[in-house]
Amino acid sequence: MALIFPGKTPCGLCRMPLEASDDVVSFPAFLPATHELAMFSDSAFHRMCYESDSRASEVSALYGRYRAIWDSRPKHLKNLAEIEAWGREAFKDFA
Repeated sequence: MALIFPGKTPCGLCRMPLEASDDVVSFPAFLPATHELAMFSDSAFHRMCYESDSRASEVSALYGRYRAIWDSRPKHLKNLAEIEAWGREAFKDFA
């Protein structure tokens, strides 16, 4: 998930600081830097800013696909090398 420092981290859309009392939407790094929606990856937003953005439904759908792939990973993988190998194959057609 994106790191959020209340009062310091800016909303990825309006650039105003995210406060501890704000309703926030955040995403982990789930899209490659070259993706057209990469600005939403590893970022945080005021919920109102995110929900009013025209790209929100597309981002939410992409993140849902990402989570579905990740959640389907085999539970028997024992080390980082096995997990990374699985991930390369599982996400090769993602986004």
